[in-house]
Amino acid sequence: MSSTAGGFSRVFSPRAARPQFGSIARTRLADGETLHGPGWEPLWHEDDTPETHWVDQLAERAARRVVTAGTSTATTRACAAAAHKAISACATATPDRLPQLAPLWRELFLTAAAHTLDTTTLDTTTVDVVTRLADLTARVWEHAIAGPGIAPDPPGDADTILSIDTYHAVWDSYSLPPRQGIPIRRTFIGTLASSVELSGIGPCGRLIDGIVTALTPHDQDHIPSRPREPRLS
Repeated sequence: MSSTAGGFSRVFSPRAARPQFGSIARTRLADGETLHGPGWEPLWHEDDTPETHWVDQLAERAARRVVTAGTSTATTRACAAAAHKAISACATATPDRLPQLAPLWRELFLTAAAHTLDTTTLDTTTVDVVTRLADLTARVWEHAIAGPGIAPDPPGDADTILSIDTYHAVWDSYSLPPRQGIPIRRTFIGTLASSVELSGIGPCGRLIDGIVTALTPHDQDHIPSRPREPRLS
């Protein structure tokens, strides 16, 4: 790998990633609120879920993340179907098409949000908040997960603009009655968490894969040489 910035950028890009559905779908956590035991032993394991069920498993997890307790079975199934569509597309899309999958994650958000809203009493504030959060799920996917997305105006401020827009949209959601605001925020955060973790191409996995790629033996110029042991006479 080249030592230039472009070389490092290429290693950490979605083009270098491979969907990691298997390890995500097979991982099971033990009951409790921690990831490790008192002796730092891991409190998770991998089961033998077959590959044909990986996307189903991930879609069900996504559905649980975007709804609140007590949500109807019909709503949860509708969310699972929307999540299945998005995750399946991630499994088969070429790297250059990944940014184009943003509408599928937006659809997951809207599917869950639609069941939390009372359409007979919708006002402009609620519609505005839901629309902005829905758009943000797509923008986060395009910019932070799948690729560079659409350059902002002025250019060079994509991270800042996205952070500020997200802050204001979430802040404004607190102006809604709790019976609407809480489920909507749950849906928004659950959609983002699902797109980051369950898509198989999230930034965390790319960071790990990129580091491993950058430090592979064929890049000796990036690996610190091991000092020789002194020879004893």
